[in-house]
Amino acid sequence: MPVPAALAAQVTAGGARAETFLAAARSGTARYQDRAAAIQDGYRALGPDAPGMGQHWINPSLVLAGRFDAARPQVLTYILVGEQPVLAGVAYAIPTRGGEGAPEEPVGASAWHYHGRTVDEESFLADHHHAGEGAGPDTRVAVLHAWAWVPNPAGAFEPDNWALPFARLGATPPPGAGAAAGKALSLASVGRPFFLKVLRDLCGADSASAALAAGVVAGRAGAIASWVRERGDRPLTPADGAWLEGQWAGLWEDLRRALPDATWAQLSPARGETSGGR
Repeated sequence: MPVPAALAAQVTAGGARAETFLAAARSGTARYQDRAAAIQDGYRALGPDAPGMGQHWINPSLVLAGRFDAARPQVLTYILVGEQPVLAGVAYAIPTRGGEGAPEEPVGASAWHYHGRTVDEESFLADHHHAGEGAGPDTRVAVLHAWAWVPNPAGAFEPDNWALPFARLGATPPPGAGAAAGKALSLASVGRPFFLKVLRDLCGADSASAALAAGVVAGRAGAIASWVRERGDRPLTPADGAWLEGQWAGLWEDLRRALPDATWAQLSPARGETSGGR
């Protein structure tokens, strides 16, 4: 099955190996565009629908087998477009022991990232990162995302795909739009509860600051939801992308004004990851 032009353009750095790998992933998972087929073959939903990752559907038997096969991923990633599940990508989850490293395929071990906590803890990270220096002694599994069905502007093997908020609306990201535009748009769908939980965890779930942050997020989310309704079905332009990026920057400006200095400092881990255009 040929790789779409939009996908082929983003794997140039990986060369022929990456293109062959993604073609095999698409061929091996084409039947799972019908989620009923995935359920029949043993995939089960695990964790929330994350704005930049979708919902993970995991095949436990494939995880336990620990084999790395492009055509048989341990994880399928779905998003909802309207009310219909759409296959967005796949992921490979290889158990590691005692600091073992990730496989070199398809584009080097540095393309993988490591999970060492529970599914909920890992799901609510603001962003996921590549392996860096490698696995630690507490690492449980090495993970490689491959965006075989919804192209990722940041790269086919980057963990977070901020084109997903656009895909949920049946839209294509506007030319030149950065990750911040996708993050802002996600506030009109699954991103609002996701980022609220991130902020509550950092502020303290029962604190007055958490309530202030929730009000700020609600205000920006409402403005973006209104924009989505007014947009209708028209194609998105660079001006739309700039407006969305401005909304994301404005959210953090509003939080800075609303929150006490001490609480703002507590948001440092999220500010560095969620406020930028990565």
